Amino acid sequence: MLKTTLWVIFFTICICWIIGAYNRMVRMRAVATVKDASALAVSQYNQAIKQFPASLLAAVFAFKPVIDSDDEMP
Repeated sequence: MLKTTLWVIFFTICICWIIGAYNRMVRMRAVATVKDASALAVSQYNQAIKQFPASLLAAVFAFKPVIDSDDEMP
C-alpha cells in the first residue's frame, strides 16, 4: 500500500513538472518571437530549451531556438 502511494506521488510530481515546464517554454517562446522582443527574452528562451530535463520536452514538442535579429546574417 505504501509503495503504491509513493509511486502515485512520484508520477503526480512528474506530471506537474511536465505541465509546468511545457507552459514555461510556450510562454517564453511567445515572448521571444514577438518582433520587438528584447535580446534578454530571446536569450532566456534559448537557454531554457537547452537545460537538461526541459531539453527532453523541447525535443518532443519541437521547440526550436529563436534567432535574435542581431544574430542573423546580413
